[in-house]
Amino acid sequence: MRVISLVIEGLEQAANTGCLEWLFAQDADIICLQECDEKWFHALWAPRLEARGYAAYHALKRSAGSNEGCAT
Repeated sequence: MRVISLVIEGLEQAANTGCLEWLFAQDADIICLQECDEKWFHALWAPRLEARGYAAYHALKRSAGSNEGCAT
């Protein structure tokens, strides 16, 4: 089983610099994204992850007003 965990604070920038291609080339069974903005996760990452057969989930931090969280 291969697990990859990344701290991704700039999802849009990461996608534009080839992070997605690198990530998918790793052929991981589980991908964990930390400090993941909910808006960018649903707009950018989830559709691409699901297109490759991954189930995509996002959980917000518990702090008030935060739109960041962790995603798997």
